Amino acid sequence: MTVNTPLHTAPCQTEQELIERYGAIALEKQIAFYQIIGNQPWHMNAEGAHVIFGSNLVCPIQVIGTYIPDSQAWLYAWANPASNFPKAVLSHARQLKEYGERHNNDFLRYHGFQATENDVHKLGLIASGMFKAMGYFIANRGDTALLLTVYNARVPNRIKEDLGAIPDIFPAICNLFPMNQRSAFLQYLAAKGLKYSEDGDTVTALKNDVSIVAKFDENGRMINLEATA
Repeated sequence: MTVNTPLHTAPCQTEQELIERYGAIALEKQIAFYQIIGNQPWHMNAEGAHVIFGSNLVCPIQVIGTYIPDSQAWLYAWANPASNFPKAVLSHARQLKEYGERHNNDFLRYHGFQATENDVHKLGLIASGMFKAMGYFIANRGDTALLLTVYNARVPNRIKEDLGAIPDIFPAICNLFPMNQRSAFLQYLAAKGLKYSEDGDTVTALKNDVSIVAKFDENGRMINLEATA
């Protein structure tokens, strides 16, 4: 059984490698996060360090960047001195920049780029997965939107216990973004703390008498995925 190989630890040099590593586990957390916040109203506190959902769900945040839908312009928070956010909430944006510079990852190291809303969701998943957030939130302020990663220690995190979500989550992330599906699946299993075995075109993970069996074609595309008890 294998886990935590160089596949799971080597630097990600492209945006595709980033979404392969972090996308599935972050999407699983994101769906759980949406179930918690629902359609509750939100606001940010005066200091800009928390977002509050409803009347009492107070969540520390990190500000990743700003998106302007009309011009489809994305700007990382570290490159936006006019934002006036406290330095403490810009830490993860700066860490993304440092990661991009260290590993020649253009998606992270440049101050901004033309982006679609789908690109903003992709960045949210990457940042949420990389920094182990509860989820990400796109705070729409009318003509601009802030991409936030959100934290709350009181919200239970049962992601590693839930194997039954895998057959729903993994096809969903594959439908959202292009990726090497076999690589992404192995990294998803590792992110959930699962050991797995590979036998030709088949990958198998087992925990608590639940088995996850995935089959792939010669190009790494998934052709079948089942969970059995």
